[in-house]
Amino acid sequence: MKKTKFVPAFFEKFVDYGQNRLEWVNHLRFRGFHFSLMSQGWLFHLKHTQSASAAKQPLRAVNEKIEKIREAEEFEKYRGEWMVPVCGQTEESHPNPVGMTVEEFLEKQTQSQAQSPKTKRLSRDQELAEKFAKKREYMKRKKMHE
Repeated sequence: MKKTKFVPAFFEKFVDYGQNRLEWVNHLRFRGFHFSLMSQGWLFHLKHTQSASAAKQPLRAVNEKIEKIREAEEFEKYRGEWMVPVCGQTEESHPNPVGMTVEEFLEKQTQSQAQSPKTKRLSRDQELAEKFAKKREYMKRKKMHE
């Protein structure tokens, strides 16, 4: 898709992995963008292991709520304008699951995390560095016992 002033930017408040593309496509749909099938196009998605951040269920749950809030906000924002219909649906409803804005929801999340015990959160690079350091240490020990 070509970047223009009409194409919405990705919503940047998602945490780590998940939901950003789904929210973006919904935003395009609510704004009335037309979609078409590329009959001569190909897309390959190579199978890969799940990233460490994708496996973190608490973060996934937060992102799913953010996506649903955004869906409700965007639906209300563009209500009355033509939207790409969802197959098989005659009416659409997008209730806000938490009854607050994304900013309010994230503020509440931050407050609850501040009250809960601190957990160490590593970036993907730090996770990989630790993993390889452990592997090196294991290999050293294995070599010493040979």
